Amino acid sequence: MKIAQISAVFPPYKGGIGQVVYEYSRGLFALGEQVEVFTLNYGVLEQHEFPCHFLSAWPRWGMAGFAPQILFKLDSFDIVQLHYPAFGLAEAVAFWKFLNKKKKLVIFYHHDVVGKGFLKYFFWLYQRLILPWLVELADVILVSSMDYALHSDIRYFIKEDQQKFIALPFGVSDEFIPNTRVKEKNILFVGGLDRNHYFKGVNVLLGACKKLKNKDWQLSIIGDGDLRPTLEKKAYQLGIKDKVIFVGRVSDAEKLNYYQKAYICCLPSIDKSEAFGLVLIEAMACGVPVIASDLPGVRSVVSDEVGWKVTPNNEDALATQLDFVLAHPEIQVEYGKRAAMVISQSYRWKKIITLLLEIYKV
Repeated sequence: MKIAQISAVFPPYKGGIGQVVYEYSRGLFALGEQVEVFTLNYGVLEQHEFPCHFLSAWPRWGMAGFAPQILFKLDSFDIVQLHYPAFGLAEAVAFWKFLNKKKKLVIFYHHDVVGKGFLKYFFWLYQRLILPWLVELADVILVSSMDYALHSDIRYFIKEDQQKFIALPFGVSDEFIPNTRVKEKNILFVGGLDRNHYFKGVNVLLGACKKLKNKDWQLSIIGDGDLRPTLEKKAYQLGIKDKVIFVGRVSDAEKLNYYQKAYICCLPSIDKSEAFGLVLIEAMACGVPVIASDLPGVRSVVSDEVGWKVTPNNEDALATQLDFVLAHPEIQVEYGKRAAMVISQSYRWKKIITLLLEIYKV
């Protein structure tokens, strides 16, 4: 089959959606499928075994941009998959589907968009005017979990046509494996530090670390962006600057090394913009237990056997749970072993891509 993957973001831009698009494309290509990626222009496009195309957009705002030329690039494809949200691209793809009803359109609904100020009202209007059109035109809508979908802006559409919606979780590459060496008590956060990832809750994590009773810890923050100076300043103001390392951007090999050295991995996200948490399953694959916010979708990844869920945006709850894990290394080891087992059974990319291909062929 000839398959188009369409996304507003793609590596080298760091983020979960772009990583999923990359893994989908790499995995499908490895199975002998013809895959091409279409994405907005974010600078240098890396070379891959499958073709990748930049789309010029105007107007352009944040991770969105109007790129109507995609209309003229999709007719030769058997499957078109749109990764939502993709404002400016989604409308063009929907119009293409409207004109080509016999072609198959698959939409992956990654997450709701929760804005602030003017954007909050823009997204509210978009979800009521454009999203119903997208849902109606799509042949299949994928979600990372039904838990998230049933608490998201698409929950009303599921009641109307449940068969159109399919839960397909994300995966982890085979490179992510446990390291059995003794762990220092290193707390790990991995995620974007830019305004588009405001919801990651790093402020909450820093505040929780300040309240830890256990003093034998270090926090490593992997990621970069325009919020980093503000977060570094907060660490200084809290008096924990010497305990927090802002690592910045790292290569995939370096990220793997940080996972394998971690004692615990935290995802303290604050709202529904976090729908799954790829970093959770990456950490678990490396034998690292996790602490995450008790949010729809995220909580479906973190069972009570592999980690702990805490109230979102609650420094005290996060500090209490961190203190517990830091004080019980034997529990850390046991939960880490279970986490790695769960990943091997359910969250490897090879298995996920095989399931995706079956969905395409239905």
